[in-house]
Formats: sequence, C-alpha cells, structure tokens
Amino acid sequence: FSKKKGQNPYWCFDWMQDTENALGLHSIWFFLPRGVKHIDAYYSLTEPRIIQLVKQLQHHGDAIGLHGSYLSATDQSVMRRNLEEVRTLSESEITAARQHWLRLDYPETLRIMEACGIRFDSTLGFAEQAGWRNSYCHPFHPYDHRSERMLQIWEWPLTVMDVTLFNYMQLNNMQALDTVRDLLNTCRRYKGLFTLLWHNNHLDEQERPGIQPFYKELLAMLAADKPYVLLPDNFGEPHAE
Repeated sequence: FSKKKGQNPYWCFDWMQDTENALGLHSIWFFLPRGVKHIDAYYSLTEPRIIQLVKQLQHHGDAIGLHGSYLSATDQSVMRRNLEEVRTLSESEITAARQHWLRLDYPETLRIMEACGIRFDSTLGFAEQAGWRNSYCHPFHPYDHRSERMLQIWEWPLTVMDVTLFNYMQLNNMQALDTVRDLLNTCRRYKGLFTLLWHNNHLDEQERPGIQPFYKELLAMLAADKPYVLLPDNFGEPHAE
C-alpha cells in the first residue's frame, strides 16, 4: 500500500482486504477492547473509524471476532463485558474468539468462553514456535479433564503467527516462507485446517523491508489450492475435499 506523509502505517486494512479478496480469501478480524494499560487496546471500540471499519470488513464478506483482553482469560465477567463491547459493533452474532498474547489457562479460559456463548476459539498455539501445539491440524472439541467432559466450544488450532516467525524464531523472509510451506504441506497431506494469525501492525515496509511482497507471496501460497475458507457462519457446511 502507498503511505502518504503523516499517514498511520498500521492502518492498512484496505490493502490487506484487497490483497485477500484478489485471491479469493477472507478473514476473521479480532477486535480487542481496552483493559490493562499498555497491554490491551490503545484504541476505543466507540471511535467512528473503528465502527466504520467493522462495517467495511463485513460488507466484503469477512467475519468479526473477539480478541479477548488480558484479564478475560481468567475472569468471566471481563470476558462477558469484552464480548458485549464487540457485539455492539457487529451486524451479526459474535461467536469466534482469540485471546490476547495467546493467553490460555486450560481449560478455565475455554470454560469461560463456553459460558459466554462463544462457539469457536483459535488461541491454542505456540508463541515461540510455528506448528500445532497439540500436534493436530483439525478443528476439535477440547476435553475438560477436571469435569471429565468434552467442551462444546470448537478449537481451531493456530498454525503460525507473524510474531512467531520474525520475533521469536528470528527468521528472514525466505526462511519464514519455507517454514510456512512445510506446515502447509502437512495440512495438505492430512486435509487439515491452516490458521494464520497476522497483525495489521506487521506490514510496515520501514520497520521490515520486503514485508508486503512477503505477505502477498504467503497468501498466494495459501490460496494456490483454492481452499475452503472457514468462517463462523459457514462452519459445518458440506464442501469438496
């Protein structure tokens, strides 16, 4: 995307959405409410630009989810408040969530989500390493060993995150693409779900030269097989293998 003088380089949603749509892809956009200072959101969900952004994303066929704040992982009242805040923005029901900093107290956080009516979570993953935290690349119902029951929430296991590739693993662009390619090949082999977590503030060419071409190449690699794009509203619909 072309950045004008004084423009926020992190406000790149048009560019991200245009890049995805050109490849037939869609996303769930997780919105983070305010909470703990300097940890949770720096923006407010009541800002006109945020309200307009949500409308724009949904208009183009994308989904809106809850990015649970830091304290919501262990506090049901905070999770419920977070969910209500994000629900005020959305034209459709909010049923998907992902926790800030991948903060997951297993199974307590999932119990809290379930109690709040969340049906899909995509928190289960490693921050430090790419790949599946439970060595399984399909949606599944997590098991609550404390109460000896299967939770009703669906876990969409995280495959890889931008921060993992470049901050924790310290990979260059070529190494990062090779890592993603290996994971994608595993998904192809087992007909699994590939879940990519990408932050809008990780596309600034000044901070990381070459990141925009990298992102385009990454999405093109994911779109090459014309995959079924999984969203909360179409989960469970019959589709071709």
